[in-house]
Amino acid sequence: MMQRKDIPIWRDATQLLLAVEQAVRHFPRYHKYTLGTEMRQQAMKICQLVSRSWQDKARAPETLPRLVLAVDDLKIQLQLGRELPVFRYLKGGLKRRIVYRLVIQPGVELCPS
Repeated sequence: MMQRKDIPIWRDATQLLLAVEQAVRHFPRYHKYTLGTEMRQQAMKICQLVSRSWQDKARAPETLPRLVLAVDDLKIQLQLGRELPVFRYLKGGLKRRIVYRLVIQPGVELCPS
C-alpha cells in the first residue's frame, strides 16, 4: 500500500510548507506577522487539501479545484513578497535553498496524465 509520503505532490507540498516556514522566520517583524502569517496558513491549507484528496479519492474531483485555487493564492502572496521585498533578508545559501523550493521548476509535471 502506498504511503502518503511516497506521493510526489505530498512531498512537494510539505517541502513548500517547510520552505515558507524558513523564509517567514527571516522576514522583518512587520511582514512576519501580516504577509508571513498568511503565507504560512496558505501553505498549510495546500498540504491539507492534498491530504484530503489522497485520503478520500471519491471526493478528490471536488477537492482538486480548491487545491488549484489555494496554490494560485499562495503564488500571489509570493509575488507580493518579492515586490515588497521581504526575501532580501535571507542570507546566501539559505536564500538559494528556499527560493529553489518555492519556485516550480519548468518541465516538472505535478499531475502527470
